Amino acid sequence: AARALVAARPYEAKLPDQYSDQKNWPLIVLLHGYGANGVTQDLYFGLSHEQSRLGYLLAVPEGTVDSKGKQFWNATDVCCDFDRKGIDDVAYIDAIIDDMADHYRIDRHQVFLVGHSNGGFMSHRYACDRASRLAAFVSLAGDNYKDAATLCKPQSPVAVLQVAQQIDNLRLYR
Repeated sequence: AARALVAARPYEAKLPDQYSDQKNWPLIVLLHGYGANGVTQDLYFGLSHEQSRLGYLLAVPEGTVDSKGKQFWNATDVCCDFDRKGIDDVAYIDAIIDDMADHYRIDRHQVFLVGHSNGGFMSHRYACDRASRLAAFVSLAGDNYKDAATLCKPQSPVAVLQVAQQIDNLRLYR
């Protein structure tokens, strides 16, 4: 099932210059914002430029295209499956992590998500559903469910860096 998800929605795997299969490496999965894509998100955050200096693997996936031609993640009841396609992006991120582990030496205790806006919402969602698979996540201008206390029941603690942005991005989506 994981291979089929990755085959249907390929992602870009980026390795540090010094990559070797002699050790396990931290993995960062970068999740773009609504209407953006992996390339522009990586340019915005610059994660691929730092990976050789800091030593981590980077996976850069793409969301699903909606009826407005914009890529999205099916994250929470707030954002951003506006067409109600019901895509299982939690399973997709599982598949990316598993695929990276199949091809490269990743440290399963150092798996991180970094998300912007809709990608930040998806980071929250993934942490709610798959806390045991994550060390931590960063969300820039993304949030959780409307009623996180009811809908978010992580099985273990996950470290979170929540970064606010001054504009209300959700108004831009509707």
